[in-house]
Amino acid sequence: MTYRFQDEVRALLHDLAQLAEQHAVLVRSELQVVLRRAVSGLALLVVAGALLAGAVLFAPVVVTLILALWLPVWAAALTVFLLAVLGVAGIAWSGVRRLRAARFVELRAVLREDLQWIRDLLSALRESGPSAR
Repeated sequence: MTYRFQDEVRALLHDLAQLAEQHAVLVRSELQVVLRRAVSGLALLVVAGALLAGAVLFAPVVVTLILALWLPVWAAALTVFLLAVLGVAGIAWSGVRRLRAARFVELRAVLREDLQWIRDLLSALRESGPSAR
């Protein structure tokens, strides 16, 4: 009876080992599919970014050509250039203002409270002094 139980345990362990191998094969194959999809998705994002950069670079040319219908070409180009510089300056100014406004208000208050607590503790220790001991 014990012999038969040992055979069944061995068979069960063998089946479990085969199951684990099959799972490992499945994991490897799915990982390859996922990696292929991730690489292709990343490649598409890079292409889309390059196309967007081209479109962004092309937009001032289009605006210049449209303005050139009413202005001389040099004046249209200068106008678009100045508008771009003003836009970039506005964005930069907004960023600088936000950086200046970024203050650690709550952290400062907590640190002030902690510093005051330490000062009070030190003054209390000084007042009790060695004579109180």
